[in-house]
Amino acid sequence: MEGKDWIKETVKETLRWAKEREWPSLQGGIAVAFCGEAMGSAHLYYWGLRLASWRDDVVLGDCATIASEVLPYSDNYRSLIIFSLDPGDPAILYAYDPANLSGLEVFIVSPRLAPVLEDRVEPAWILQLPGKAPLFESSIASLFWAFRHSPEGVRVSRLKDEVENLSSSVEGLIEAYSEIAGKLGETVGEGLPVAASPMMMPALASHSMLDSSIRPIPYWALPSLARRGKREKLIFYYTSVEESFYRRLLFNLRTKYNILEVRLNTDPLTAPLYAMMIQALVFGRFV
Repeated sequence: MEGKDWIKETVKETLRWAKEREWPSLQGGIAVAFCGEAMGSAHLYYWGLRLASWRDDVVLGDCATIASEVLPYSDNYRSLIIFSLDPGDPAILYAYDPANLSGLEVFIVSPRLAPVLEDRVEPAWILQLPGKAPLFESSIASLFWAFRHSPEGVRVSRLKDEVENLSSSVEGLIEAYSEIAGKLGETVGEGLPVAASPMMMPALASHSMLDSSIRPIPYWALPSLARRGKREKLIFYYTSVEESFYRRLLFNLRTKYNILEVRLNTDPLTAPLYAMMIQALVFGRFV
């Protein structure tokens, strides 16, 4: 099966799975917690709610921060959603226990939990990912679920339609970004620094899982790299919407780095999904 065909089929299967899952309409404040690289899908769910629904009662953080700094000091939250790619991660319990004791509804999005955890979180609503590519699966599903109960509007309607018809964009995406994919393929295993704009952090999480040799760079550290970097390649994920914001930074970085720009000309909310599809073309798999 050609690259575009299996990518298209994977997208179709993932969307079919997401549509078949029930996702409740959550009332009251929502705390969104993540373990490790599941930051990618939690990030998309958080921003999906914030930007599509204009909700201001949603908070995002890693499990430790949500459990120790958010839930104990606020009674504004009614639900906790935990995203994890590791079904045995004890951080799930670290966030679950205080939320359960406080009477919050708890939802866990993960591959099938390890038995020792499954027994401990029995009252929680568990959505079990298929597990073939948990980050990609939960990322698509996160946006789909965030839009499912969103109020209608021009942007929401457009984004809903875009996500639901994601598989139809595969051929055009591959054609448009085949050159970039080829250049990314040349960097595999080279241990290069890779950075992303805040909205493209899920793409950075995915890239780090696909190529363990890379050096992930937080976006806030890029200005210091421009001052002290060395002559080497730097991969940077961002969107065309953000281009004017990063113009000066990229100009400064080019004095130290040969930058491979992965610039997505799509809505910043869905751009990470397209970046993951480009990565799948490079690495031959999703994660």
